[in-house]
Amino acid sequence: MQWDSSEPSAGFSNTSDTWLPVQEDFRTINVEVQQDVQNSTLNTYKSLVQLRSLASFVKGDTVLDVPTEKLFAFSRNYMHGEPSFLVVINIGDAEEWYQYNAAVAAHNQGEVVAEQGTTFSVGDDVDMETDIVLYPGDFVVVKFYIY
Repeated sequence: MQWDSSEPSAGFSNTSDTWLPVQEDFRTINVEVQQDVQNSTLNTYKSLVQLRSLASFVKGDTVLDVPTEKLFAFSRNYMHGEPSFLVVINIGDAEEWYQYNAAVAAHNQGEVVAEQGTTFSVGDDVDMETDIVLYPGDFVVVKFYIY
């Protein structure tokens, strides 16, 4: 783990003789730098780890939705009043459009709670009746409520 931009071992050790070599990009790719970048890999993983503790992910039901060979989607739902979540991942090598399934789209509004590579930002409101585009490797997690 590259913790910061310090020499000789990016904050991992006080010696340059580490088991694995320090990457050449340690001055720009490290925990210290990524903490302040909302969409950094570090902060994306932190937000995903927080989601894992919510009732919808711990106890909820999973509803799979695989609209194409390259899009993988599922929702996690627990009980009324608890947030539900839609996760959509483009595992392909080309742009893919996701159309919300009828059960999810009926809830109209959602909020982006995690994403990587999309045109969304965390906190964005999402119209769940409008298709979304995901580029290769993109994913989005949308929170919505079932009443």
